[in-house]
Amino acid sequence: KMTKLKVLKCDGNKCVYDVNHLNESLEELHCAGYSSINQQGIRNLTKLKILYCKDNKFIHNVNHLVHLIKLNCDGDCGINQQGISDLKYLQSLSCTNNKTIFNVNHLKNTLKKLTCQYGSTIDPNGTMDLFDVVHIYSYGNISFGECVYFWS
Repeated sequence: KMTKLKVLKCDGNKCVYDVNHLNESLEELHCAGYSSINQQGIRNLTKLKILYCKDNKFIHNVNHLVHLIKLNCDGDCGINQQGISDLKYLQSLSCTNNKTIFNVNHLKNTLKKLTCQYGSTIDPNGTMDLFDVVHIYSYGNISFGECVYFWS
């Protein structure tokens, strides 16, 4: 039994698709790429704080992960604007090349780091309420121009 496991890295693993049995302990999950972990496979992870699901098309909504503080949903990830709309404690968000997230103003009280490079659709309007953000990395995001923005 792995009931005390805190970190699970199964990027690209097609054999693991459900980690709900780790709901009492899992705090960090890496299920990027061709991982088979899907929406149903994370539905009970109430203690999860960090989620890396870059290019995972099978996870669409993380609003139920109420303690999430760090999210990487880069690339061809299934998570879209609606899938993050209820997050309240997110401090770090990476959505580079994610074309379905365009506004993070609802995270104005908590977000400290935003990475929205290249194909991201987040533009200055989608960040205009982020007064406490420390870093916005937007290199290659044509909506921001060719700049990397830093505020403090």
